[in-house]
Amino acid sequence: MSYFAFNEMRAEPAEDVPETPVPQDPESASAPPHSPAPVQGPSPSRSRSPLNWDAASPDRVAQIAALQTIIEGMATFGNTLTSLTEAVSHLQTRPSMSPGTESREQEPKANPPTEFDGTSRRKLETFIAECEILFATSPRRYHAESSKIHSAGSYLKGDPKKWFSNFFLLEPTHRPLWFLSWEDFKAELRRTWGLEDPEGAAEHDLRQLKMSDKDRVVYFTSRFRAVQYRLPSWSDRNFRNSFYAALAPRIRTQFVTAGRAPPPALDDLIAAAEGFDRAYWTDVELNRSLHDNRQSSSQTTNNNNPGKSKSGNNSNPPSTSPPSAAPPKPENKHLGPDGKLTPEERQRRFDNKLCLFCGQGKHVSANCPKKQKSGAPNSTPVARATLTVDPDETASED
Repeated sequence: MSYFAFNEMRAEPAEDVPETPVPQDPESASAPPHSPAPVQGPSPSRSRSPLNWDAASPDRVAQIAALQTIIEGMATFGNTLTSLTEAVSHLQTRPSMSPGTESREQEPKANPPTEFDGTSRRKLETFIAECEILFATSPRRYHAESSKIHSAGSYLKGDPKKWFSNFFLLEPTHRPLWFLSWEDFKAELRRTWGLEDPEGAAEHDLRQLKMSDKDRVVYFTSRFRAVQYRLPSWSDRNFRNSFYAALAPRIRTQFVTAGRAPPPALDDLIAAAEGFDRAYWTDVELNRSLHDNRQSSSQTTNNNNPGKSKSGNNSNPPSTSPPSAAPPKPENKHLGPDGKLTPEERQRRFDNKLCLFCGQGKHVSANCPKKQKSGAPNSTPVARATLTVDPDETASED
């Protein structure tokens, strides 16, 4: 039962109890009408204390149950109030922190954007995108427009830095209106430091975009999408044709081999190309894994059978023709400056019937065992004597 029901219960009038007529004194009856009534003690029958309720009455039982419910609720409320008091005491004992410190500590830290110096106007869009990422990462720190503009201006460099500083040093009332809005500040950056024809530059970048056989379609698609958003006036058909023309030849060949026409929509074409590309790289990885397993198994076999591998290597020696050996020369202790026997040594060997090659006897130079053992060809010329017979002398002898 609620607190209001309990009050209503308390407001209910008690049951009327018949009053016992009190006899009046004759003197009081003759008293003037405005005289106060005599004071009488409280009548026990008219007492409204809960102690005098009839416990057997159904209404009284319901009221007692309601009182018990209220008492239990108040006990629960007391426990809750005690818990809140302890929590407040705990917060009061913590060290004091400046407003916003806790919220900033919970935000992730993003990398600062790359400084923009204006030398390459193509880099302005990248600079703006990096600033947007920084602001989205810490929304509480950069919730104000002025904080975004001042932060982006601090990352300018060179001439753009001087341009921003000239306006920043002015009085706030004299600054241009784009100093009050981040969107207006981006528009002013693009007007002053951006490309004159952004779509023309994007078309040039899209024509230069090509996928090689070593690239993956997923990586190429990310590069294609980066240029696509810079061409809002192009249709999906134009993007589809440009994407198909820039694909690697191995991907376009897959469409022909499968007998499948390229899908007419860009998203469907990208999905089909990514499917062919995943199948291609899966085959490459499997072949590489099989090749590595074969090499490791062959190395294990060679390590387990070193003698067999060595004998096998010796059984098939490489067929190389031995270099032609130069004819051996006689012993050099009797040679002259020209590499031949001295005349004295040559005559001595002739006189003693010694070998002209080794200087030993019982054989000639043509049959020298040292010369044959060395494997040199027999290059010693054999002298032949030619006998010429005169016919006249023959006839005279007859």
